[in-house]
Amino acid sequence: EQIYQTYLAKLTRFALWLLERGYALRLLVGEVSDQRAVQDLTAAITAARGELAPEQLVAERIGSLPDLLRQIAVTDMVVATRFHNVLCALMMSKPVISLGYAQKNDVLMAEMGLGDYCQHIESFDVDCLIKHFIELEQKAPQFQAHMQQKNHEYCHALQQQYNAILSTV
Repeated sequence: EQIYQTYLAKLTRFALWLLERGYALRLLVGEVSDQRAVQDLTAAITAARGELAPEQLVAERIGSLPDLLRQIAVTDMVVATRFHNVLCALMMSKPVISLGYAQKNDVLMAEMGLGDYCQHIESFDVDCLIKHFIELEQKAPQFQAHMQQKNHEYCHALQQQYNAILSTV
């Protein structure tokens, strides 16, 4: 519970920083277990700022991969914990910061040239997160071009694997 409360306080601080600068927030809610965190985060933000306009904080339930991709498509940047959110954002060439809980997030981010933009969920530093957000936003076009190139390379490699498998069938 202490880890959760610390995590929530840090996310609230970051969310308030974003809102103070005119950003809108879109929470990617794909797991039922995320609902508590969404409700607690929304309550903490509301307590600090008052009621927000509906477009300032969106938290729609995501029930499928196409739903997730539609949600990510309308974002400019993604700060994600769950691996599939990081993966899908990278596939869509969206700048990503990973607040991961597993090494697989760090490995994927490093492969896509974003290895410096990873922190562990239990120990992330909000000041570092803000710094990374600003850097990534400023360099977004460069990172997006790099991610598009890497995605093209991965698609080509995957097609070669499919061809090799199918040629033996």
